[in-house]
Amino acid sequence: AGRVFAPRYRQAHIRVFSVGDSLSLGALQLAYGDIRDAFQHFLDHWDQGRPLVIAAHSQGSWHARWLLQEFFDGQPLQDRLVAAYIPGMDIYASDFETIDPCLGPVDQHCFCAWMSYGTGYVPAWITAKPDVPSAIHPVTWTTLEGVRNEKKAHKGAVRESFRNKNPGSITAQLCTEGVLWVDQPHMFLVGKWLHRDNWHVGDFNLFWDNIRTNVHQRVEGAVSRP
Repeated sequence: AGRVFAPRYRQAHIRVFSVGDSLSLGALQLAYGDIRDAFQHFLDHWDQGRPLVIAAHSQGSWHARWLLQEFFDGQPLQDRLVAAYIPGMDIYASDFETIDPCLGPVDQHCFCAWMSYGTGYVPAWITAKPDVPSAIHPVTWTTLEGVRNEKKAHKGAVRESFRNKNPGSITAQLCTEGVLWVDQPHMFLVGKWLHRDNWHVGDFNLFWDNIRTNVHQRVEGAVSRP
């Protein structure tokens, strides 16, 4: 859908999210500093005023939230933000002043967030928080709870080879706790062996072609605006 600029950065250790002390925050700030510098370099040297898509996952989505808050939220760049795809982290509508969650497949200047878990499973840390994370369905691109996508609407997942897409293999629905419940994959013989409670590693891969199609939709909408 466009040129890709991917920053290299010094990633914080995964334990920063469970320990949560001052050193953990410092490690995340150091990692974000690398990403911030890379984005500023992009703006200074390569930016040509085109529409922008932000994409990240897991810790990357943590940093993307800071990036959106600093560079986009209520700033001139927000007008060029097509959408931010930031799954794998609990992101809340209250994290931003003027950037809203995307509510449909062609909304602009908004963010798409979701966290994937096996149907019926909700991690305790989510229910312990007072607010419900923002979530959108990465197949239907709606925020309706309890609505499972049709199998034929799933365009395909990808593995490391990027060859085996398995269209129609994933159905999912949003639950009231703000997570995406993924059903056992509809794959002959191997579906039950692949299923898990935590689908964090598949937030992007399970819905790869649906996300790719949606990026094109939103970008085309941004380019066609007068």
